[in-house]
Amino acid sequence: MKPPPLNYFSMPDKEQSEKRNEHSGRLLTEEEWTELMNKHDRLNQYAKKRRDQSGE
Repeated sequence: MKPPPLNYFSMPDKEQSEKRNEHSGRLLTEEEWTELMNKHDRLNQYAKKRRDQSGE
């Protein structure tokens, strides 16, 4: 079986991954941290809000 051409598998964008790993060196505020966590866990936050509203 012949191997796939070298450009068959896309290489990750180096610039984009470098940006992702960049760290500004400062700590996040509590508000920024909450906002960041909510982006990654919206469903859990929604369920929690519903529980709180229903008084459970």
